[in-house]
Amino acid sequence: METLDLYPPSPGKLQRGTRTYRLRVVLVLLSLATFLVLYLGLVAGTAYALYALFTGQWATGSYAIFWGSGLALLFVFLVKNLFRRSRTSAGACIEVTEQDQPRLFEFLRRLCAEARCHFPGAVYLTPDVNAAVFYPRSVLSLIVPRRKNLLIGLGLVNALNVSELKAVLAHEFGHFSQSSMKLGQYVYVANEVVRDIVFTRDTWDELLAKWRSIDLRLSFPAWILTAVLWAIRAVLKSLFKLVNFANLSLSRQMEFDADLRAAALAGSDALVSALWKSERAGLAFNGASQTMSSLLGYGKYTNDRFHHQRCQESRLDEALAMDTEPTPFVLSLRSKYRPGPEPHFHGGDDHSPSMWATHPSNRERELNVKRDYVACEPFELSAWRLFDGRKALKRRLTLVSYLELFDRDLEASDCLPAKQIEALVRAEQDELRQASHYHGFYEDRIVDPGNLKAHALEIDAWPADLRAELRAELRVSASEWSGAKLAAYAAALAACQSPRQASTLRERIPQADAVIFRYFYACSAGSQKARAELLQRYRFLRAMQKHIVMLNEAELIFGRAVERLQQTQKLGPEAFHEIQDAFVQVHERLATVLAKAGKQRVPKLEHLEQGASVADFIADEDLGDAMSGDRIATQEISHLARMLQKTLSRLRRLHFKNLGSLLRLQESLDPALYADFKAATSA
Repeated sequence: METLDLYPPSPGKLQRGTRTYRLRVVLVLLSLATFLVLYLGLVAGTAYALYALFTGQWATGSYAIFWGSGLALLFVFLVKNLFRRSRTSAGACIEVTEQDQPRLFEFLRRLCAEARCHFPGAVYLTPDVNAAVFYPRSVLSLIVPRRKNLLIGLGLVNALNVSELKAVLAHEFGHFSQSSMKLGQYVYVANEVVRDIVFTRDTWDELLAKWRSIDLRLSFPAWILTAVLWAIRAVLKSLFKLVNFANLSLSRQMEFDADLRAAALAGSDALVSALWKSERAGLAFNGASQTMSSLLGYGKYTNDRFHHQRCQESRLDEALAMDTEPTPFVLSLRSKYRPGPEPHFHGGDDHSPSMWATHPSNRERELNVKRDYVACEPFELSAWRLFDGRKALKRRLTLVSYLELFDRDLEASDCLPAKQIEALVRAEQDELRQASHYHGFYEDRIVDPGNLKAHALEIDAWPADLRAELRAELRVSASEWSGAKLAAYAAALAACQSPRQASTLRERIPQADAVIFRYFYACSAGSQKARAELLQRYRFLRAMQKHIVMLNEAELIFGRAVERLQQTQKLGPEAFHEIQDAFVQVHERLATVLAKAGKQRVPKLEHLEQGASVADFIADEDLGDAMSGDRIATQEISHLARMLQKTLSRLRRLHFKNLGSLLRLQESLDPALYADFKAATSA
């Protein structure tokens, strides 16, 4: 089979875990045993109390019903987590079988045999830059552990060759072989169960709250049960910390141990190179997500997320080179990886890999696998060679990405070819880009040219015999804000240490905005079309800025309300109403912006229909009603946050698209002025 031809040789010999590793295993097992004894003891004790109650051993009469209800609720609270399972979301990944991917499965079987571990219970593909082990999760798995599942991210496959993918999967299968002690699954499941008990609030808690709200003569068992629950959660929370403290001390050793197994099966270089490439791939993958997001509001969708990842990666070195004060991590990413026993990751690079956020740093992992360097000739063929039906697979996982990231359930027919999407993105980037000769003059500030109508009336009233002279005077003033003078101003502002001096410098900016508008309005006298467009773009710019300022303030109000909500254990009536009022304020500001945006029209911009409603672009879902009643629902907060973030993001995009077009229009009205501008910049 082609898979066997693609399977790289294994150069080393598998080693057993170190003594440090085994000692830390014992520590984790002891903490887990404590958790199990306490948890199962609570379940058994509650069950016995129920039995004793209903057999009349310690309570009879009408109140036995209430005590029994309380004990039954407590029993359900404890045992419901025995049967709760986490299922892999269909929106996040897809399961593949041997029938779907015969070459991949043959490769995995060969690797499992060499790694001396069980084959995965299931294999899932995800769009991400990732590879991981995960477990079917329930407390019953503590007694009868189930086979682990394997997750392979196609964003990672997109960046690696066959040898590097083998190293990554060998690392994961190193964790599979550690399951002979059943430890990883115990820790995972115990953490999930304790987290559910301590932190999760569901229908069960709502039922208890309703019971507490009725007459005290009937609800007193509910209040007692609430106190018992508080005590149980407090004890389990302490155990949660103990188990995790012990597990964190073990997790580093588990990673180092799995890395040594990967080096034995694929060579030291393959694993370190995979770490280096995965970091770069992660940055490129985020860029691809931004590409998808940037065209979302226009109803443009790509059919291949991974094509955009490769495009972003081809531009990554240029982006990294712009960092004038690079950290050791950035220096490591800039440098091309060269095989050999010498470390690649720079000293001081304590960055944990994005694909393994809880792992040791890249540098530590490299030093570990190169301590006894294992050389191996790499297979340079793309890891995609292990997958059948690659185009269909990329398309399917791209659709999964839209569902996961943007809640868009799309069909393949809704999507455009990735190359066409790249061209659309480049066109918009050109529109958004402000030329370097502006020295950031229009970034992160309000453009305030003053009263446009008054300026226009004054210039229109110029005497015919003085127009040329007055326009020349304005040109001199406008040139004060161009070329080397503007560069010097920008440098002075950036270097300014005194807030008072910085404020004085900034006070000059509105003067510049007014001069620049007046000059170019005067320049447009010979073209009614240019003059109309100039006025339209300035008016649109001011309208968008007002919306952005209003929602920036709403964002601050929202952030403070959420922070207060998170820091407050129990809300009193006054605090509750203050927080609810804050969310209502945010809702009102959003509603005001959307109402005004519904009457405003988009000027000529890339990918947008000229004259379309601004509201149609900035909001593609209903805002809904403001918060009310005696509850602050998490779902309402999430919806408000999503609407605020989306509306503000799209308003900013509209603003900068229009601003870029406005600057290019002004340059066209006096090319000579900006020729001097550009010459001064290049000099």
